[in-house]
Amino acid sequence: MNKTLRNLLLFGFIWGCSGFFLGCLTLMGPVRWVVSWSRAHAYSDTVENWLVRILILLLAGGSFWLARKVRKAINETQKKSMKWGLPVGVFALATLALSLFMNPAFLNSTTGGSVDTTNKEFTFGPYPTAGMLVELKKEGYVGVISLLHPAVTPFEPVLLNDERTAGRQIGINIISVPMLPWISQNEEPIRQIREIAANPQGRYYVHCYLGKDRVNVVKRIISGNSTASVNDEEANSSRSLNEVDRFERGPVVNLGNDVYLTPYPTDEEYLGYLIAAGVKQVVCVLEPTDSEAAQRIQQEEKTLKVYQIAYLSYPIPEAKNDKEIAALLEKLRDLPRPLVIHRFFSDQPIEKKIVEAYRKRFGNPTYPN
Repeated sequence: MNKTLRNLLLFGFIWGCSGFFLGCLTLMGPVRWVVSWSRAHAYSDTVENWLVRILILLLAGGSFWLARKVRKAINETQKKSMKWGLPVGVFALATLALSLFMNPAFLNSTTGGSVDTTNKEFTFGPYPTAGMLVELKKEGYVGVISLLHPAVTPFEPVLLNDERTAGRQIGINIISVPMLPWISQNEEPIRQIREIAANPQGRYYVHCYLGKDRVNVVKRIISGNSTASVNDEEANSSRSLNEVDRFERGPVVNLGNDVYLTPYPTDEEYLGYLIAAGVKQVVCVLEPTDSEAAQRIQQEEKTLKVYQIAYLSYPIPEAKNDKEIAALLEKLRDLPRPLVIHRFFSDQPIEKKIVEAYRKRFGNPTYPN
């Protein structure tokens, strides 16, 4: 094999393994400390995200430097134990990190997850250990609703199989309702959740991996079911648009009275900040000027229908739009809250014009620089 290619492959292997291990340590240590410090000082999600990004950059740079040093040591040493021992060592560290991610109970203890037992028929939380399944059985739970999805590799397929095996041994029903950790392709699991919520046969424990975004989506779905006694305030205790001032595609503008102007959310933003947080109305002012935009509008309406969130497509043209903006503001009066207005971006002249028009009519919004 060409020496240069061999060195590149060796470097890539070492960087990947060491980076994965150091990334796991960073997640459980510095990231946790930064997040706790940020929240203790009431900083916004944007500040928190930037602090985490800085840690990621430091991690990438540090692991790159370390990988170069290790590769150099391997190439320069004459000892076979070093030539083989160092690659085996970094691989062992990566394997150790992987084993930690395969242990959500341990990982959850480092990220501050909790179990919500306030609801009558549904308890929400993270992945249950075998010991927890035993306790749930003793407490009379009729089943465990697992939102783990086989497509979320490498962790969730293995964890789901382990959970099913433990459930059979303990004698508690594991109800698999695989839900992806983003907004799309979840029609069938949502239908299943609604069916269970409409006619619960007892008390259920509902979980995903760490008991966060997907669990909060299920809380929202159940809280909207007339027969399931789920505390709506608890159901909407997840991430909020009040806590973030920027999405990936642009700023989030809090217009007041539970009205927000945002860019088109990514799947993850939709799940965490709109679906799980209880947004009741989405108004898309994007123009269907091409097939891609038209398809995006159509897909968004179809997806939100699954989550039973009201949707209004109200295109605002790029120019000569005063009449349309005025009509939009009039429509907003009668729409349910929380309400999100969006185009694809949110910091272009037309979005700023909408914000200014809203301010003149309803009051003074905040707009991030």
